[in-house]
Amino acid sequence: MSDAESESETPSTPRTGHSTVHTSPYKPTVSDTDTHNAELRTAKQIQQSCGRDMSGHWVGAIDPQVFMDSFMKTKKIAPKRLSRVSFLSMPTKPVHEQDMYDPFVDIINNCVFSKGSPYRLVKSSASSRVFNGIKLAPDVSMLRITSSNGGQAVWGWITMEMWIEFKRLINQDPHRHDYENLQAFLERISAEELEETRGQLASYAAAQFSHQHRTFIFSLLICGENARFICWDRGAAMVSKHFNYRHHPIILAEFFWRYAQLDGPGRGHDPTVREASPQQQLRLAAEVKAYRDNNGHNPLTLLNISSSKYRCYSIQVEGSDGESYEYLVQRPFFEPQSAIGRSSRLYVALNVKSGILELLKDYWRTGDSDDGARPSEATVNNELRDAKVPYLPHIRMAGCDISRWQYSAHAITDLGWTTRYVLFRGGEGTSTSSCRITEAIGNACQTVILARKADWMHRDVSVETLMLDKDGRGVLGGWDVCVKVIPGRTPAHSRPGTWQFVSVRLAENPTLPHTLLDDLESCYWVLLYIAIHHFSSDAQ
Repeated sequence: MSDAESESETPSTPRTGHSTVHTSPYKPTVSDTDTHNAELRTAKQIQQSCGRDMSGHWVGAIDPQVFMDSFMKTKKIAPKRLSRVSFLSMPTKPVHEQDMYDPFVDIINNCVFSKGSPYRLVKSSASSRVFNGIKLAPDVSMLRITSSNGGQAVWGWITMEMWIEFKRLINQDPHRHDYENLQAFLERISAEELEETRGQLASYAAAQFSHQHRTFIFSLLICGENARFICWDRGAAMVSKHFNYRHHPIILAEFFWRYAQLDGPGRGHDPTVREASPQQQLRLAAEVKAYRDNNGHNPLTLLNISSSKYRCYSIQVEGSDGESYEYLVQRPFFEPQSAIGRSSRLYVALNVKSGILELLKDYWRTGDSDDGARPSEATVNNELRDAKVPYLPHIRMAGCDISRWQYSAHAITDLGWTTRYVLFRGGEGTSTSSCRITEAIGNACQTVILARKADWMHRDVSVETLMLDKDGRGVLGGWDVCVKVIPGRTPAHSRPGTWQFVSVRLAENPTLPHTLLDDLESCYWVLLYIAIHHFSSDAQ
């Protein structure tokens, strides 16, 4: 995150003057750039962007045994049968990648997983699913067969436990092998094919994260005779050293055996989230239908939250009052498109106790986010309200649940909707909606000016963060990436932001300090974007 201009600047006389304080660079992710991209990009281009997202976020290389002992702890002793597992039936010189799938699946299913184990590997490359505008399908997927999926081994992003990616040759490994020289964060040379492979891996991780509530996930990369373990969370991908699974089959066998011993949280499933019961899913659908019937003018009525592509979940939210609240959610407004970062998801959520529909924002914060400059969104919201800053969302409740190295954060607000949702789902604008959106932009300008007077800067004004409350009044949300102006503070490594709405000066030079004028310019770009894309014109 970046620092602001000096304290002497005031909102009434904003200046673009230079700051003497060090600043962190603006670094947009795939989610920050592709969401509003006017160009249709190919799968290759999107995967390359996903690969660039991960630049500097590959961590390792970790000894395979140390990897398992650190991330896959179990008190059980590995069975002797693992020592008899062999991968010699794998083709030594496969002509096609597909030649590697069947023998690998057979070995793991028949020799590693015990009889009666709920885990099974299945080939999934022929059944792609659309994510981020492209069709994606990992080569092989691990499933956990339960009553909730009808005992069927059918892969999908919502059901997959783990994915395995195959490459025919050893030199297709996108990570370094010379472990004495890791200055490039495990990334090898910048060959286009290897960059695309890194992006392919990141795309799979992003797709799984966006469809499930996971604190971390595991994956496996097979390149010829070599294998690597990978553990992903929202901050990095921890990668093991490569090893020859033909020469050391017990290492790979133990990896799958250990995974099968782990409980849900040990496999990365968020312990505060569980699959909702059929009765709860019906209750959520009924409450949404009732809301639609009574609020025909509200754009939220267009949201199909009961999509079969998403599971219905029960989320336990620990509020700042110390109480625990249960919410039912299903389909988010939008999918996070990157494997790292905030991965924000906004849901229409049913408060189980009160029976009221509210908005639930689920996002991630790094473990060091609680310094004075980067508190939680709810803390910022309260401080801004104390400073009499207007046009803020009404946050009913907020809380954080720590998991590993990060925080899973939640914020509950009154039921409203983002301007992006109104425009993208609500069809062409009308004179009424154009007045409403223009007024909302004016409200946002007042908010960022008075927030700066209170020593806060928003830094991500966009059609996602500009919202309309339940009365149709414009409010500015999305304060989870804001920063408090504290001279001399230590800047973060980088900061996110929506590229299409960032100021020209920051887009041209991402290392410049953020100022009030940058937030005001973002308000202008939001207004221009909406006018061009969503309102008719009589211009000749």
